[in-house]
Amino acid sequence: MEIILVLGLLALLFGIVVPRFGWFENAASASRKLISIVQTLRTTAPLSQQPWRLYLDLDQGQYWAMVVTPDGEQVPHDARFQDPEILTMPRRHQLPSGVRFERVTTVVQGQRQSGQVYLQVSPSGLPERALVVLSDADNSLLALHVSPLTGLIRVSDEELEPPRMPPLTEQVRPFLFPETYGGGISL
Repeated sequence: MEIILVLGLLALLFGIVVPRFGWFENAASASRKLISIVQTLRTTAPLSQQPWRLYLDLDQGQYWAMVVTPDGEQVPHDARFQDPEILTMPRRHQLPSGVRFERVTTVVQGQRQSGQVYLQVSPSGLPERALVVLSDADNSLLALHVSPLTGLIRVSDEELEPPRMPPLTEQVRPFLFPETYGGGISL
């Protein structure tokens, strides 16, 4: 009886300790990390007064941040976003094993299921509207809905249709993405 009690306590302890080491990460933990970096960009963009982009490599399961300057995209000077070994390279974050990007929908790039996509955060700290769908080895889906008005991210465990994105007029595009249209615009 004592052996069974000791084995039961060891199993309980093992059940508590193993998840803390991150051996069994899933889409939920990956989504928390993505939300954290988007929130960091929301606070960093107003401080730098420059747009930032969170790149998502849908094929490799990686994501990283870049700052958009008048000279083009650059690796941020902030150590949180730089590769610790090669400071001229961005720090690339890898999705956990078994977790992948199913699809990403943004205003500018539309819906994508492969390649690289970016989510832009304006100098005011507001991100563009986006839908990021993650799945894990159990085929559990998590959809991250990024709101452009509040900057908040709503998480849903249902596969939802991407929100209808209104088309951008050519009069509005240069104000939202000035680096694509020949630099800054002064009024």
